[in-house]
Parts: sequence; C-alpha cells; structure tokens
Amino acid sequence: MEETSKSKSVLSQIFEWSQNQPVWIQDALRRIIVKDQILKSDITELVTLCKKDITGAKPLSKTDLPHDGDKSYSINLHSLGSLEGVNRLPSDQTIEFSKSPGLTVVYGENATGKSGYARVLKKACRSRGSDPEILGNIFMQSNLPESTAKFKYSIGDGEVKEFNWKNNVESDPYLSNVFVFDNHTADHYLSKEDKAVFTPFGLDILPLLVRIYDTVKKTIDGEIAEIKSQTLIFKKGWEKNPETKVSKLMISLNANSDLKEIEAFAIVSDIDQGRFRTITESLKSNPVKKSNETKASVERLKKFVEM
Repeated sequence: MEETSKSKSVLSQIFEWSQNQPVWIQDALRRIIVKDQILKSDITELVTLCKKDITGAKPLSKTDLPHDGDKSYSINLHSLGSLEGVNRLPSDQTIEFSKSPGLTVVYGENATGKSGYARVLKKACRSRGSDPEILGNIFMQSNLPESTAKFKYSIGDGEVKEFNWKNNVESDPYLSNVFVFDNHTADHYLSKEDKAVFTPFGLDILPLLVRIYDTVKKTIDGEIAEIKSQTLIFKKGWEKNPETKVSKLMISLNANSDLKEIEAFAIVSDIDQGRFRTITESLKSNPVKKSNETKASVERLKKFVEM
C-alpha cells in the first residue's frame, strides 16, 4: 500500500523534496544525515559543486536514510559476534545484548577489546562524533582479512534476523535506527557547540541546511566581489588604448562574450613573438636615457642639414 503524505516519515518527505533541488543541495543533505558534523572541507566541496562542477557529487539516496525512523516499532539488537579483521578480537566470541527492555553492561580490563566492539557498532549503526576507524590485527605482517562481523536483531516482536556486516560497505538500513553512545560521543556533546535540546527526529536537518546554504552563498559572494575588483583593475589597463580590437573586447568582456573570438585573439604568431622579443630587448635599456640620446641625435642631424 502506498504511503500517504501524512504517514510518510519526515526524512522520506525531505528526500522527495530534495529530488527537485540542485545536485549540491542533495549532496549537502546527504552529508548532514550521514556525517556527524559538517567540516570546512565539506563547505569547500559544496561551493565547488554549487558552481556547477558536479564531479564527485553524491546526492542523497534512500539508502542514506534510517529505515522508517519514526515508525512505532523498535529495533532490538540481540548480539554482535563472528568478528574478523577487527583488532585482535577472536572470531568465536559473541556479545549478547538484553533480549528484553533493559541495560546491557559490557565491561573488562584495558585492552581486552571493548573499544573494538564499540567501533563496529558505531560504523554499522548510528552515532555522534567522528567516524571511527576499524583497525586490523597490527601483529599480522600480511594477508590482513577484511573487517567483518555478524549482527542479530529483531524488528519489534518479530523473528530474529541476521546481517553480515562488512567495513566500508553499506550497512543494513534497519541498524541505522540503533544509536550508539560511548565516551567519544560524550566528548562530542561536551566539546562541540550542539544544543542540548530535543528536536523531533529529522526536523533538525533543514535548519542545518539553511546554515550551510548561507555559508556557501557568503563564500561565493566573496569570490564574485574579488573577481569584480580584479576585473575593474584589469579593464583600466586596456582603457589606455580603447580603439584597438583587443581593448574593445576586454572592456566589454562578460559572461556572454564569444569564447571563440577570445581564443582567436589569444593566438600568438611568429611575427608577434618577434615583435615581443624586440620590445623586450628595447625595454632592458633605460627608456628615458634612450629617448634623450635619440633627441640629441635628431638635433645634431638638424644642425648638419642647416649648414
């Protein structure tokens, strides 16, 4: 049965709206949803995309959205095990989570693998803070296996499902409804300028998109102002000889100028190169001194003629 606009999730409606937006807006939405925070490097890349260079753009897709994030059922995580290529964690070890509403405490000595499991959970599910790096067994010299793991979960009171997770490969969309909180996440909330208020899931996306839009606009407006300033300075140099074809072209240069006409003037012939070399050599000497010497020669010639 097709969803009505009332039954669709906020994220589903945002996704549908994004399909008619410029590519850079779609990419910005993906970054907001998938990434924890928008960095300066993200703004730089979005500015480039906004200027129509869509190379490398990754528009928001349905796989980027948490699966039915605002539905009434819950996702119950049952276990995480069969880890391969994750630190030195044994592949025959499994962490069982509470099968009823409650709290599962995972504890142990330092360097026993707690952080390794936490990194896998954060990569497969959702979490705030920087994206964790999954490291293999550093004591293995070669043939490091891919980082993989097996999740078991259920949807509401439904049957237990299995998902074979692989690092840097799209995760199970249902697991995106599981939010992981660890000490790195706590550090993010304490050190970053996040508001400690509750916003319904999905409704915080558009305000952040507006801030990104304003930042991108401000950046591009600054570039336009700089280009205009340089163009005015550049044009003044050509106004000294406004009757030449090149001067007329440069003074009237705009976004609608004929590129082929500009390229034709940019061709430098052998004759032009010869003239350039002659002028360059002439300018190496003191032009004022050379002018005075020439004038003196002219005066001597005049006197010679009058004799």
